[in-house]
Amino acid sequence: MPSTIRSLKFINMRPFFDIESLSSFSPVWAYLTDVQIAVCHPNAVLHLLQLCPNLSSLTLRIAFDQTESLESFTHTKLQSLRIFYDALLTRPLSDLLNALSLPNLRTLEARRNGRNASWPHEDMKALLARSKCSLEILTIGGRVTITDAQRAEYVILTPSLQVVVDHSSTYF
Repeated sequence: MPSTIRSLKFINMRPFFDIESLSSFSPVWAYLTDVQIAVCHPNAVLHLLQLCPNLSSLTLRIAFDQTESLESFTHTKLQSLRIFYDALLTRPLSDLLNALSLPNLRTLEARRNGRNASWPHEDMKALLARSKCSLEILTIGGRVTITDAQRAEYVILTPSLQVVVDHSSTYF
């Protein structure tokens, strides 16, 4: 692929990408600013962020049910992160939130497919505190619910934050 490509979309494809398949596209990743992709391992997300230093927008469809020990990783240019995941994957999502630091993040959207489920609230608070980002919009959607008290805790960490709860189940 030519180095003039800035956007890549593999979100509705199977199989989901893992580290080996991601690496096969090198060195194109370094030029990308917008990626929409389905991944099957938590470490693949971190590997993707390492491969894409100029990434400003990332949409993930995650389908991993295993927990892995994840190394901490900071991505300084990511401004928009959208995560779509299934109902059984709360723990791996927590692990991913705990591994990331995103100081320039402005929008975060997380949508959960499937049954009603709790939101990894403490992990999200930790991400906001660790990143020290000026998050403007947090959208929590699908079957995820948060309380008014949880919403208030996010606003305390980031006063200009707008928290949106959208119960539509639309992934995209």
